[in-house]
Amino acid sequence: MKTFYLHLIIILLFIGCRNATDKKIVHDDNQGISIHKCENMSIGNEECYYAIYNGDTLNLFCDLTTVPQMNFMNIDFRDVNNIAISSDSAIFSTEDEEIKLKRTTYNQQLFLISNYLKRIASEKDIRKLKHIGFPLFTSGSLNIEISNMLAKRININEAVKKSSIFSKMNMILKEYGLEASDVFIDKYVLVGKQDFTDYNRMDSLPNLKNTKFIDCDVGFKIKPINELIKDIA
Repeated sequence: MKTFYLHLIIILLFIGCRNATDKKIVHDDNQGISIHKCENMSIGNEECYYAIYNGDTLNLFCDLTTVPQMNFMNIDFRDVNNIAISSDSAIFSTEDEEIKLKRTTYNQQLFLISNYLKRIASEKDIRKLKHIGFPLFTSGSLNIEISNMLAKRININEAVKKSSIFSKMNMILKEYGLEASDVFIDKYVLVGKQDFTDYNRMDSLPNLKNTKFIDCDVGFKIKPINELIKDIA
């Protein structure tokens, strides 16, 4: 999989990701953003998508897996294998130091999720979606929000459900008649402040009081809204 992403990034280098200036992505502005399919990078039923905003390739990628025989669709949002650049909190370097990806804030990640789903819904039957995976480690303010709850001894699954990502994910999914019915985390680790600051956009975050931050992927179990009503009944 590492080789897969490295090949993908090399392709993106020729598309353009050279502008290191900070540009703000706002939720009501789609004009500067474009979603692209990773051409010739599909493996079986797996496809991937990436986003370019005003010439910058963004570090949050979207992996789509479909199994038509099982009426199944799975989406995983992933930040590519990155190396931090201490001199600029807005830029990630990849394993090839000449290739740069633009970091995203939590709000920008929500904006990207919305745009990725819109693109996928235009090509596939998104009502078959069963699962969404999302990386918490590089989610900035969301990571702080959930890490604060963990410090108060709140269970990790409950912390995610009480956090803003659960309600905002459901706001995005509602457009497609879907809703997150549950969350699950296989395992998580806590990392120190330096690791967190190395891999997150710091220009949009407050002064950090936390000493430990969560590193894990969260899974959202997706169901049609009417199916949720049947379960309650």
